[in-house]
Amino acid sequence: MFYESVGALLGGAAEALAADDPNRPVDERGQRERRQITVLLRRIGVIWPKLFQALDEESAILESTLRSTAETARAHQLAAADGPTSAGITDPLVRYRQLLFDLDQWVILLHEHGQEPWVQAALRSLRRGLADAAEVQGRLVDDMLAA
Repeated sequence: MFYESVGALLGGAAEALAADDPNRPVDERGQRERRQITVLLRRIGVIWPKLFQALDEESAILESTLRSTAETARAHQLAAADGPTSAGITDPLVRYRQLLFDLDQWVILLHEHGQEPWVQAALRSLRRGLADAAEVQGRLVDDMLAA
């Protein structure tokens, strides 16, 4: 997960910096590691002000896609066994992960119901929603790589 990986990368950078002995001569490998940590921190610094807004935006797109998919399926007498399970989750990362899981379950369920035109239209709409959500992440990655 992109958003969770940012925290893991920051934690890894902190561990590497904490393990760095300032009294030890820095070899080529150590210099490369320092450059990589510097680049990583710079890139995260560029996206940090937009990170949480992007997570909210992407989650809203996923939520809308989930709601639309469920409504379409119900209109054709198809319902998921457990309805959306992301409702009421307040932790943004847990909610995001659950939205992705719920949408994945819909993809599986819709694929099980064959080639009916409404199923294919629902899958196209779902894929469009996922692409719109991925575009939000793509903007962050573009900003990171431009730094």
